[in-house]
This record gives sequence, C-alpha cells and structure tokens, in this order.
Amino acid sequence: MKKLILLLTLLFAVGGLASGQEADLILEKGVKRHPGIDRIYADFSTAYRKFDLALVSGLYTSDANYSAPGNPMTDGRDAIEKNFSGFFDYVKASGNTMEIKFRITSRDVDGRIGYESGVYTINTFKDGKQVQTSRGKFFVVTKKLAGKWYFRFDGYSELKPE
Repeated sequence: MKKLILLLTLLFAVGGLASGQEADLILEKGVKRHPGIDRIYADFSTAYRKFDLALVSGLYTSDANYSAPGNPMTDGRDAIEKNFSGFFDYVKASGNTMEIKFRITSRDVDGRIGYESGVYTINTFKDGKQVQTSRGKFFVVTKKLAGKWYFRFDGYSELKPE
C-alpha cells in the first residue's frame, strides 16, 4: 500500500511539473518538439519568474544579437544581461512579479541551426493578482554549440492590445 501511495504521489508530482512547463510553451499544430530548443524557453520562463539574470543571459551565445523595439541592436551576452538587468530591476522596484509564456507558430531546425517565430505573453502580478498583460511577436535563430542550444539572434515587437 505504501508503494502504491508513493507511486501515485510521484505520478501527480511529475504530471504537475510537466503541465506547468506545457503552459509556458505551446507548439502550434505542425510544430515539432525539440528537447534542446524547448529547454531554452522553459529556462527563459523560469528566469522571468525568479528575475535570474545569469540564467536568462546564459541562454544566449557570447556573440548573440538582441533586437528590442525602439532600441539599438544589443550585441553580446554581457550587453544582453545589462538590458535584462534594467528590466528586471524596474519590475522588482515596482513590487511586481511576472511570467512569460511562448506560443511557437513555426519552427525549422537543420543540424545546428534553428529558426522560429511565435507570440509571447508577459503577465505581470502585484500581490498575487494579475495587473497587466502584454503580448508580442518574435523571431529567433537558435544555434547548437558544444551540444547545447542557445539563442543567436532574438528580435521582437509588441502587439497591440486585443
């Protein structure tokens, strides 16, 4: 009986973790899962929840390019980390938390290079209550280096509220 309870507890725990990760990343019909690239998005979502600069900047190649709307191109992991630092500090200073979710609408992976486009949603919370939602579209190029996948190019723009 104890083994059955332990097994059921494990199944519910694993199922809960998997469903939480699924909610952060949705693949449109026809988009195939890719464990290495999907891991980037899972880690990105975790970094937003925890305001983890090292985690988010570590998802980019050392020579990555980051293109945010209305700003010059940001080149290199260190500059990208600085960009996220300002953003995370702003959100924390306002007493808010946030989450980011992704919907991949297209993906093409060929060897060590991947191309993806999709829509992101950022939900902002204050005292546990959702206070804002913003959405945007993105296009990224992923690259496999030394057996691990990273963002090489990351560009996005906001979408008008629905």
